[in-house]
Amino acid sequence: MSKRKREASIENPERVIDTALSRPTGSRGRFREIVEKYPNASEETTGGGCMAMYIRCGDGTHLLLTDLGGLAVPENNARVVLVGRYGDDGVLDITPSLPKGEYGAVEVRINDLERVIDEALGLTESVRGKFRAVIEKYREAKETTTGGNCTAIQIPCADGTYLLLTDPRDAMSPQDDAETVCVSRYNDQGTVAITPDLHGGEDGTVEVPVEDLARVIDAAIRRTRESSAAAAVDRRSHRSRPADFER
Repeated sequence: MSKRKREASIENPERVIDTALSRPTGSRGRFREIVEKYPNASEETTGGGCMAMYIRCGDGTHLLLTDLGGLAVPENNARVVLVGRYGDDGVLDITPSLPKGEYGAVEVRINDLERVIDEALGLTESVRGKFRAVIEKYREAKETTTGGNCTAIQIPCADGTYLLLTDPRDAMSPQDDAETVCVSRYNDQGTVAITPDLHGGEDGTVEVPVEDLARVIDAAIRRTRESSAAAAVDRRSHRSRPADFER
């Protein structure tokens, strides 16, 4: 980068994060790969026909990721995206080390995007209890009754099953500051394995430290998405077979 361009980027609040690791080499096709690591990420309209990738933070704020025009979700081969963080009070700093730009969002190179998102999400976890910060990243998570005045946090999966999260000490929803959570997965017949390599005990539950909770939830959701997609392909393949093939 020339001295002139370097000075311009420093003076411009809508700046590009410029580190030795943020060069675009080898960065093609990474946007979707990064965003899919965050199960609560979704495409949302932002008014006027514009679209953005929305990621909810644990304190009720949210990140919006757009192309450089601020009008659409970034293309998969985007090398730079606009990132802004917003709340009830309007535009906020993304992180203490990454203040908001003049118009809110700032440009972030694709090789820095995951670090910026993780830092923003990690910072908001300190505002509330760790458990609540984790759960609020999953937009479809809700508290439900499980019988006998018991409650649990329910998170739907892609194949029609759902996860239930409870407090290990009683059959109630975990407290915001819970350090360990009981996780189980159910279908219409009863409990099933949370993931192929994570089975519950006799009652179908497994205790998970809150530090590992997001990883376990993400794995379960990802596996059910994969199995649902594979089942859909099998159904389409079966319908497209000629009648003579099945004789």
